[in-house]
Amino acid sequence: MINRKAVTLVLAVCMAAGACGSPAHGTADKGRTGEAAPAFERQITKEYSGNVRAEAEVIFPESAQNGMCLTAQLKKEGIFERADELAGIASAGREPDSVQETDRGEQLLRDYTYEDGEAAASVSSNGIFRYVRMRGVAVRGLLVRDKIDPRYNAEAFVSDEDLGGFSKEEAWQKVRELLGDMGVSVPAESTECYRMEHEKMAEEEARMADIDLGFGTPDAEPTEWTEADDCWYFITHGEWEGMRVLPELSGEGIDPENVEVLVSADGILYLNVFGYAVLESSGETAIRAPGEAVEKLAGQLQEIMTEEDYVITGVELCQLLLDIDARDGYDGAHVIPVWNCHVRIGGDSPYSYVREYRFDARTMDIL
Repeated sequence: MINRKAVTLVLAVCMAAGACGSPAHGTADKGRTGEAAPAFERQITKEYSGNVRAEAEVIFPESAQNGMCLTAQLKKEGIFERADELAGIASAGREPDSVQETDRGEQLLRDYTYEDGEAAASVSSNGIFRYVRMRGVAVRGLLVRDKIDPRYNAEAFVSDEDLGGFSKEEAWQKVRELLGDMGVSVPAESTECYRMEHEKMAEEEARMADIDLGFGTPDAEPTEWTEADDCWYFITHGEWEGMRVLPELSGEGIDPENVEVLVSADGILYLNVFGYAVLESSGETAIRAPGEAVEKLAGQLQEIMTEEDYVITGVELCQLLLDIDARDGYDGAHVIPVWNCHVRIGGDSPYSYVREYRFDARTMDIL
């Protein structure tokens, strides 16, 4: 059964995250006149020691191939200036029942409620926007992507078959247009997509209830799923000029795919943008080669006294948001080009996990 308090609870938990302490940020290298452009490989493979190796795909836009990277800054018209507009876009123009602002010290929130609690939206000064409907909260709770979790079921929802005439392509186009209206740019294709069909959801809910019961969780009343609950669940990330935009609160334990959308033929059921930022160009800067980041990271990993395997699996040129606070007009905000390195720890073990390490692409300072 869907709890009417779920919408408010989900928003409160997410927005309570707040801003984390920010690492020091280096000074940009304004140029390296006379120096040869760094060699930007697309693949780095190297053995460093018995338990450290690189099998890394290197991702960067063609514009950065010559060792120069576009720099970005936040547009002054930020999330709070557009809060009412963003809520209106996500809710398809619905008028809110109430609007409330709350100052929590580290962040300012503006919350909207719709249709007697059937839906809600929330905007945070540190760059979090969320719109949820009760149906969307329930659907999202059914998808388990963690393969270690005994309830894992993501593969059960992977299909390109239409949902009652509402195709995956049509749904994604609808999502991209809506996000574009909000000022959020995303890749041409989503990173993950799940077909949330009502009969499959009922089947998975029953299976998960049996598992939970085995762990001593009290049995819950099953949800009455119908065709009205059918939707597509997209997971992706924001990007700018071909580079992934990393929110300030990101890294180990945080999903790097910071945009989630559930959309049905009737509209948005759930939308989360974790790290809302509209960027514009501020020039360009010289950056170091990705191979330097791999070498530096490998050296640090070799100093760790452990028998675990460390495999550097990817290096990606990204734009990292720091010190985001819409209350001061983003005056203290920074957008830094970084080499974002992915390390699989634990080798081929089913308990292996991925950790991210970031280096300022201009200075090679670790962040």
